[in-house]
Amino acid sequence: MFPLVFHQGRKNRTLTNKVGLFYINLCNFAAQQPEVTEEMRSWMSLLKNMQAMNEEDYRKQEGIFRELMDECRIEKLDTMEKENYEKSILEYEDVREAVEYAKELSFAEGVEKGMKKGMAQGVRNGLLQAAANLLKMGISIADVVKATGLNEEEVRELKAEN
Repeated sequence: MFPLVFHQGRKNRTLTNKVGLFYINLCNFAAQQPEVTEEMRSWMSLLKNMQAMNEEDYRKQEGIFRELMDECRIEKLDTMEKENYEKSILEYEDVREAVEYAKELSFAEGVEKGMKKGMAQGVRNGLLQAAANLLKMGISIADVVKATGLNEEEVRELKAEN
């Protein structure tokens, strides 16, 4: 980053090394017409007309031009408006992060509940299959109930199905 230098007569005083300013004088732009690309035309048009642009012009901008216009709009705010803007950005980020964290938690809880439910269903299906096999072997309903822990009605239904 280039330092921001304050020129005072013949003396230059560095104000900060964190901020840099660039001055562009389009009057001294030396490119010939065939050398000027569409991107260069877009930049020159944006820089030349930025002060006069309205909301409709703003909505038409894309990519880096939109970002530049956003930065310019922010810089035009007075001190109180900038503070409120920055505060609202921080609040927005806090809410966004809280929502993301809640999504992660709910997903983890949902996976855990789903796994428990799936495992319980798997155990139940295994018991039903074991009961059906025991019934096919000729084991009594009472002994199948004791072996599997299923209730007598479920075992009777299984026997009727097979």
